[in-house]
Amino acid sequence: MLDFAQFQTLRLKGTMTELTNASPTGAIAQSADSFLEMTYPSVDLIKCVKGVAPDQDRIAILMGGPSSDLKQQAFLDAQAFQCGFCSAGTTMNSASLSEEQKQDLPFHPKGNLCRCPGYRSIDDAFHGRKTTEELNQPNHRNPPSDKPMRNPRVLSIVTMLSIACASSFCFADAIAPPKQPATPQQVALDDIKQLNTSMFGIYDKGLAIHEKNFNHPLIMALFSGKGGRFILYRPGQSPLEAPSVPPVYEIMKSTGHCAMGTYALVSPYLDDAKTNQGWVTDMKDYRGHVQTAQDNVDNLDIKPEEKALVAAVLGKVLAFMDTCLKNGTFTSAEVQAYARGVEPDCEKLVGIGSVAQVGHWFEVLTEWKKLLGDEWGQTYALSNSIYVTRQNNILFSILVQFIGPEAINNRLILLETTDFQAKPEAMWGSFMRIVSDRTLVT
Repeated sequence: MLDFAQFQTLRLKGTMTELTNASPTGAIAQSADSFLEMTYPSVDLIKCVKGVAPDQDRIAILMGGPSSDLKQQAFLDAQAFQCGFCSAGTTMNSASLSEEQKQDLPFHPKGNLCRCPGYRSIDDAFHGRKTTEELNQPNHRNPPSDKPMRNPRVLSIVTMLSIACASSFCFADAIAPPKQPATPQQVALDDIKQLNTSMFGIYDKGLAIHEKNFNHPLIMALFSGKGGRFILYRPGQSPLEAPSVPPVYEIMKSTGHCAMGTYALVSPYLDDAKTNQGWVTDMKDYRGHVQTAQDNVDNLDIKPEEKALVAAVLGKVLAFMDTCLKNGTFTSAEVQAYARGVEPDCEKLVGIGSVAQVGHWFEVLTEWKKLLGDEWGQTYALSNSIYVTRQNNILFSILVQFIGPEAINNRLILLETTDFQAKPEAMWGSFMRIVSDRTLVT
């Protein structure tokens, strides 16, 4: 928390700017005598953070003392600000320019950026033109306008606030040490590095050309929570996505994951399950989901023997959970007994799910092979993998059966991704980079 007793008050009124030790009436407040008050950190903190002032007198000058009155008024007369982002820097920059320099304004105030932009009115302020009096003069760049001037009181407040808030940034730039010219060695290094930077632009253009000219079919096989996605890309045609794997795959997978997830829930607490009760709430919550699933097994659209298998596994999970919750703890021997008890049933779950998944994709690829006809021999295939599926990637194995092992790393590519469910757009981009890179070695 900031101690507001250590704050200073910046009081602004017309041409008057001073720092006092009075307690602020608010972060920004209008006082009874028409001063605008702003809270600022203590002088020591300003010196430390801003790095621009050795004493209070210097701070008062930086914040817009009497010496800057005329320039402030010029900016007020020209309404040379909108949001106030650049007002402080341009106001102080104008005080340092000679009449000759003012004739080349696009160059000399180049360090002050107006993001609105309001350069026309800033140019007026630099030359002392008053918006309200000189709009109708001949040859002025703006057409005559009867638009009333903004409230002068509001203008002065906005301008002074901008100067007070932004002056430190401008003076920080002013007192910064001048940039040293680059050494010949640095110039030479930059020239060499630019070759690599420019190469990427050439590479990206080449990549776009290769992607445009790629005229072969591509089958993309992606992992998903539903047994995978297969998408067929054909030149000049919209992508064709295959139907999903039958629901029995997800039923078997979810049931098996339930048994595995229960083990994962208790394993971190094996050393001190009785004293560390962090597992209890999670187990109670998960048990509710398991009970709900078991109550609805009969409504699943699967074979009767498959229903019985699912119910048996969920029953074993519930029995183990009830024992743990009743005893308020569990032992390593109990956890091992539970794991061995559900293992045979989990193997059956995996078998049923795998048959459904593999059989489905075999049917899809058989149909696509007929669809492509003579183009099948020029068809590319792509699948993703993560570290847990390097040795047993079912989708890639299915592709190998159809494309052929001799096509591996040629027309059949396995990409390792960080996400289990990679997006087709990202996979397509990676694939085209591989195709493009091959031109460098052929």
